[in-house]
Amino acid sequence: MPYRKDNDSVRIVLAQAFGESLFDMLRKKNISTTDVSSFQSWLKGFAVRTLSANSNLMLEVPKTDSAIVLRLYYHNDVGRPDKQEVSFPLSASVYGYYAMHINRTTAVLSGLQKKTIATAPRQQLFHQTMTELNTRFSFPALKEMLKNMAGAQIINATLQLKPIQSNLVQHALPATLNLYYYHTDGYLEGPLKDANDATQTGSLQLDVLYEKNSQYSFDITAYIKQELLSNSFTTKRLMIKAGGAGDALQQLSMGMPGNTQYTSRLILTYVSYNNN
Repeated sequence: MPYRKDNDSVRIVLAQAFGESLFDMLRKKNISTTDVSSFQSWLKGFAVRTLSANSNLMLEVPKTDSAIVLRLYYHNDVGRPDKQEVSFPLSASVYGYYAMHINRTTAVLSGLQKKTIATAPRQQLFHQTMTELNTRFSFPALKEMLKNMAGAQIINATLQLKPIQSNLVQHALPATLNLYYYHTDGYLEGPLKDANDATQTGSLQLDVLYEKNSQYSFDITAYIKQELLSNSFTTKRLMIKAGGAGDALQQLSMGMPGNTQYTSRLILTYVSYNNN
């Protein structure tokens, strides 16, 4: 299920040997089953992983309206079905074991290139909120392109990011995206604001019908003008980050200019004065 619905749940049947061992502890009134705290201290927790090459599992357990419950079903001495259950609190506690296992072996991200150029064929960019997979942009060829245009003046610069079609099928798109300045020391400055001093959120245009023409857009005129005056384009780069909580199940897969079907692009509007 690519999108969460109210009252959704996942039921996992544990190994029979584990159930028999747990039942034996209950039957013998083992000290580890005397109360919830003792049991949680003994059990530690579960790891939920996906191994299938065709699986695209992302599992979220919100803290406000959800619960993790372990249930043990058995028959008592008179043959009547009975059950025991214990809930795992989602708030921080001394018994909380929270960790994330990231396995991209069979995913499109398994061969991720950390640096690429826009003109390479079929290139994609990625942003995944929960795993802190972020994309940074720089435009090193822009200064060279405008160098021989005497009197060139930038009027407007727009960065358009276009999700690929399958993104909308597999994962929810971030409702808002923010753009930050990324400095060489890793410091993030921002988020970027527009001419009215309002934070830019990507202005998502969602193509619900065909799922081919969705896009985010940012006004980066001030950034381009500033970089054209700098000595090097490594002074500041741009980095996108999804708005909202960092544990949200959101992923953005974007095309690049080399990906002709889904082209994210920088659109420049400028004037060039010719004295001749």
